[in-house]
Amino acid sequence: MADEVASDYFDPLGVDPEQARDVARWRRAERVRLRAERQAISVEARRAAGAALADHLRDHLAARFGSLRGRVFSAYWPIKGEPDLRPLMAEMDVAGVRVALPVVEVRHAPLSFRRWTPKTRPVRGDWDIPVPPPEAEFMIPDVALAPLVGWDRRGYRLGYGGGYFDRTLAGLSTRPYVIGVGLQATEVATIYPQWHDVRLDAIVTRKVSGHEPARARRRDAPEAGSALIRAAAGAVVALRPATCLPASPGPGTNFGTPRRPLPRDRRSDGERPVSLVPLSTGIEPPQRSGLQFVGDLLIGISNTD
Repeated sequence: MADEVASDYFDPLGVDPEQARDVARWRRAERVRLRAERQAISVEARRAAGAALADHLRDHLAARFGSLRGRVFSAYWPIKGEPDLRPLMAEMDVAGVRVALPVVEVRHAPLSFRRWTPKTRPVRGDWDIPVPPPEAEFMIPDVALAPLVGWDRRGYRLGYGGGYFDRTLAGLSTRPYVIGVGLQATEVATIYPQWHDVRLDAIVTRKVSGHEPARARRRDAPEAGSALIRAAAGAVVALRPATCLPASPGPGTNFGTPRRPLPRDRRSDGERPVSLVPLSTGIEPPQRSGLQFVGDLLIGISNTD
């Protein structure tokens, strides 16, 4: 039986436990480093970055969707130095967009999304994050923002480590268009994506004066293999069309072919190699051409590894 399996077949569920532990340790260290760097940025600089990111998001959403009036837009309540997009949330509410915030209602379960307006009286949720009250309307987002602790140019996000966002996206019957939002300086060469990591659909970043990207600063980090189109400083990275992919297979759904494992690279500490594990969602995104970009730094990520 074993000799009937193609040598280049890659089982995304065949996870090496030792490798997974290595990646988890590396991610914990990176989260500490990146969060400390973000917290060190002045309040004024973070406020300016938030305003610039809001501008980029307006342009990107208008180009992709036209109007979001009547649709559900999930944002986030800023914590731990994250860019503050609450003015944009209020603006979208006035424009007829149905704004939601993610809520942890059961530990280690998928997030819920509940209606938010500027008149909402928030309650304290997990980790003391303000969230809409339990009686607020339950919603399923069409577009969702995902705050970035770190990010790479293949479209993967480093979050806080709880797995809530990936778990939520995997459990939704219809996947929203997901946009990662953060600072350009939190870019890393790779997050070493594992089978459970969900690739983002777009990434919007902003360069903060005096903070160079982490990618350029970390000489020991492995290089990512994606094709790039590049120019200057703050970014919208478009990764898939605005029309969401089907949540379940239908006529013509392309499940793709088994993918070769990505080339092995050394760990940042120079020890045992760690394979970069591609995500297998079961549905491959279609090829694109003629992408529209907005922002200060224009990056296009290819669909091929």
